Amino acid sequence: MLQIPAAQVNAVMANVPQTPGLRLEEIAGDLKPRTLAIEPSGRWWRVSRALEGLPRHSSIHAAGVVLSDRPLAQLVPCVKGPDGHLVTQMDMVSVEKLGLLKLDVLGLRALSVAVRIGGSRQHGFNTVDGADPLTLGLLARGDTDAVFQLDGHGVRELLQRMKPRHAKEIIDVVALYRPGPMDAIGTYLARRAGQEPVPHDIFGAVCHDTYGVMVYQEQLMQLVQTMAGYTLAEADLFRRAISKKDHATLSQMEGDFTARAQGKQWSLQEIREIWGSIMAFADYGFNKSHAAAYGLFSYYMAYLKAHYPLEFWAAEFSTIGVDKLTQEAKRAVSQGIVLWPPDVTRSHVDFVAEPSGIVAGLTLIRGVSPEMAQRIIAERERKSFQSKSEAFERISRVTQSRIAELVSASGALGRLPGRLLKTGQLSLFDTEQDASLQQVDAVQSFGMEWPVAQGPIYIRTTRRLEDVSWWQRQLKSLQRDFPGPHAVIVGNDQGKAFRVDGIRLQGSWQSLQALRALPMVSGCGRRIETKRVWTDGQDITRGTD
Repeated sequence: MLQIPAAQVNAVMANVPQTPGLRLEEIAGDLKPRTLAIEPSGRWWRVSRALEGLPRHSSIHAAGVVLSDRPLAQLVPCVKGPDGHLVTQMDMVSVEKLGLLKLDVLGLRALSVAVRIGGSRQHGFNTVDGADPLTLGLLARGDTDAVFQLDGHGVRELLQRMKPRHAKEIIDVVALYRPGPMDAIGTYLARRAGQEPVPHDIFGAVCHDTYGVMVYQEQLMQLVQTMAGYTLAEADLFRRAISKKDHATLSQMEGDFTARAQGKQWSLQEIREIWGSIMAFADYGFNKSHAAAYGLFSYYMAYLKAHYPLEFWAAEFSTIGVDKLTQEAKRAVSQGIVLWPPDVTRSHVDFVAEPSGIVAGLTLIRGVSPEMAQRIIAERERKSFQSKSEAFERISRVTQSRIAELVSASGALGRLPGRLLKTGQLSLFDTEQDASLQQVDAVQSFGMEWPVAQGPIYIRTTRRLEDVSWWQRQLKSLQRDFPGPHAVIVGNDQGKAFRVDGIRLQGSWQSLQALRALPMVSGCGRRIETKRVWTDGQDITRGTD
């Protein structure tokens, strides 16, 4: 606009401190003379001051949706977005000031996991038993790997200390385990356990559900209604100012709150103390409806994991990338879940649960897209594959030879009879032998080494280790239902352990689930090793005893 060469602009800007929030007026003494030396009329400086603070580019909120009772273009200026939808040219603050309803619609991967698991189930997250013993046991152990909102180390420790008694308590877990309210966890748990009394004050009255600990914004609304006679609408405006940290509005509200509370016979000292608590609450107050949605959904995911572990992990694996899969597959396999590599005779596009384990999807093979995987599956459904060479030829025909080579290299033809031999050119030979000289490289084919359970079953307990006879009685009973080859070692958090003589159990997830159900068992599992290379056709899921 002013035709100032970029080199001169850069020379001036080199003297501007890169400090967030810095305003032009703060550095006008040094910066303005530099601009006038280049553009003497002062227009550059005046235009810069006029543009300061305005959006420098247009962008679209990733989850923002605006609702209106009439066509939106009649109320606010709009443009067409890249996907053809209307996008407001006003920012979210301006849109709300006009009285329009703005929603943040979040997309959660966990919803996809839940749909994959529960799609054929006759229940939903709002209909399952909120006091289901299997689910509450899982939560009490902190066995919440991959459970929405509950899979962090710290929140698992909170669950172990709390030992929830109902789904509704997971709402408090979600709200408490955040910076701010986390400091009150000890007080919350002590009062919940009856080790510390709930105070008989305003906080004990309005926060009785959380044992006198203010956690939710709705509790703040109830407090100002009770203490200062606010209407529900006024209390909501108060909550909004607190949550937005609108200091100008809060300064006005403090005087109003003080006067109205004094009118209800509260002393000035009491009011100041409570106002201080309110200001501290502003840093972490959580909306209970939000916490309820997250908390109850988290409980539902825990329910699905407790009742349908194979389906849970198959759905989880199908919705994550290889980096995360590497870690989560180890956790699942350590819990007795058998995980098979891709196999053209039984794999689907994604991971699927079978009665005895989980089969990886064909798309785990690097270079095989969902479309190519679907073509292979359709060809198998048309007619079962009979041999390696026959499957290779048919897969090449419905996809391309490169895809067939990737599938073969991954070991996915390993369960079929015959051999595939490569010489100068690809030659196919059918034999009745199952053996193959081909080596599968898991990192090359899948981007990860394959997890395999090894050795004995380890049990972690809070029970006294000296009570050996109790363990022998319990485990002998389980051995009748789950006989197997694996020894059992019982240990505690202090590093002490012993092997239970005469006991050999299955390493299946059902066996380990029965072990976790024993009193004072805080966890159990097997050691995991990972394999990178194995012979085509080898069952690598069989670890050592």
